[in-house]
This record gives sequence, C-alpha cells and structure tokens, in this order.
Amino acid sequence: MFVNGMKLAGVDERITDSAEGVSNLKDGIQGYKQIKDTKNVRKSSRAGRDITKSSKSKKLPKLSKPVGMEKALSKFNVATAALGTAYSGYETYNNLQTASKVMDSNASGAEKTAAAADVGASAGNTLMSAGVVTSAAPIPGARVAGGVMVAGGAVLWGASKATKYVAKNWNSIKDTGKKAWEGTKNIAKKGWDAVTGIFS
Repeated sequence: MFVNGMKLAGVDERITDSAEGVSNLKDGIQGYKQIKDTKNVRKSSRAGRDITKSSKSKKLPKLSKPVGMEKALSKFNVATAALGTAYSGYETYNNLQTASKVMDSNASGAEKTAAAADVGASAGNTLMSAGVVTSAAPIPGARVAGGVMVAGGAVLWGASKATKYVAKNWNSIKDTGKKAWEGTKNIAKKGWDAVTGIFS
C-alpha cells in the first residue's frame, strides 16, 4: 500500500521499484514459509494419528506451532491487501491496454518485451495481494492457497522485472558480453603462446 501511494504521488520509478522489490521479496518469503508451516502441521497431525493407533509408543510428537497468518494479519492488513489487489488489478488492466498498443505498433522488440514485462509485474502484484486476502479467509486450505498465490506472485513479479531490465539494457549487456569474450580470448591466446613458446 505504501509503494502504491508512492506511485500515485509520482515518486521516481527507481525508488518505487526498489521499495516494491524489497516488499515483494519479503511477501514471497512469507508465502513460502506459510506453505511450509502448513505442511509441517499436516505431517505432525498424521504422525499423531499413527501413534495413537499404535500402542507401542506412549510419547506424542511435538506439534509445530502454526505460524498463522492470524498473528501477522490484522484486519487493517487484510483491508490494505484488498485495496492493493484492486489497485494492482487496475494497473494490470492499464498495462495490458498499453502492451496491446505497443505490440500493434512499430516498436522495437525490446520495447515490446518491456511492455509485456510490465503486465507480468503488475499481475504478480495482484496475485500477491489477493493471496494475503485469501489467506485470511476462514476456509480449509485457504492459508495454503494464499501462500501459493503470494509466493507465485513474487516469482512472477521478479521474473517480469528481470525481463524488463534485460530488454531495456540489452545493447549494453550485449556490448559488455562481447568485450568480456574478446578479453577472455586474448588472455587464452597469450597463455597458449606462452605455453607453446616453452616448447619451441
């Protein structure tokens, strides 16, 4: 929500992208942990059932504490995530319209790739925000589904941002790679000349 507010206020894109990256990384990690914690609880409950069926063991395994979204999510966070979902959905729609125009134009391949990457990034944001809202729903499996949505949205956002960066900077990346290759070839040639010079 903070990042969306910065975007609406017209703050420089480099600052908002950095803030968004940190926020999305944190959200993606939390989504992954949520999935992992839910799996641990399920494994522990199965182990408990197996032990109660068997009379050989009298000691029950320790159940892992559910690191619930209940603690992390207050009503304010759910409302903020709902607003974030709406804003990101609107941004995705606008980016889709822009990308459609760019695809139909005479724009370069890099510009078309960057436009498509913007759609992916905003769709990733939408998924992450919707995942937080889904996690708070009092429905069995909602926490896992929400965690998957948050983690998947973070991956989509990160891949889209990386794709856009490469598309926008392809010429300089290509030039740097070419220079590095030429430098490597020169070093290899000098090394080869030095080795063959010993035997001549």
